[in-house]
Amino acid sequence: MNQIKTVVSIFLILVLGDLVAGLKDPVCGLVPAANGIGLRVCYALFPSFTYFSATNTCFKFNYGGCGGNANRFSTKEECEAKCKE
Repeated sequence: MNQIKTVVSIFLILVLGDLVAGLKDPVCGLVPAANGIGLRVCYALFPSFTYFSATNTCFKFNYGGCGGNANRFSTKEECEAKCKE
């Protein structure tokens, strides 16, 4: 049983590594539309775009102004140039 767990674990690591390595930029693999810090949510409204690697698409969202990550772009064009395959 432990051998199966080991094989499955190695397989998942390799598959996930391939997914991340296949992105144009590591930023594109970050959590999309991240907002807030823990349970605190910030309520500013900065129109932004974020990349969803699962659909190879940039979507508009309102960034609240705190937390988040680098998967946030000012324009759809900027998002697509950086991430879209």
